[in-house]
Amino acid sequence: MSEHNVNRRSFLKTSTTAALASSTLMGLATTPAKAAGSNEKIRIGFVGPGGRGFGAHVRTLAQLQKDGANIELVSAADVYSVHRDRFTNYVKKTTGYNA
Repeated sequence: MSEHNVNRRSFLKTSTTAALASSTLMGLATTPAKAAGSNEKIRIGFVGPGGRGFGAHVRTLAQLQKDGANIELVSAADVYSVHRDRFTNYVKKTTGYNA
């Protein structure tokens, strides 16, 4: 068994090189995402639509959807069921669609 003398500088150099190489290979292996066409709806989901997220984003975007914007509010994820329910009820009431 051989003994390796690893210091911080050599560790960082090796790990950075490995990380760059793997991220470059992963980038080459993935296919590019398809851009939405001009007639396709933009589907929007929310993470944590509590206080600010509800007032600033949910209300504004729900009104835009109601007014005919090419968007659709589809879902919300929040650890507080009160926030999720408020989102679902508001979108249903404002747009007429279930989220």
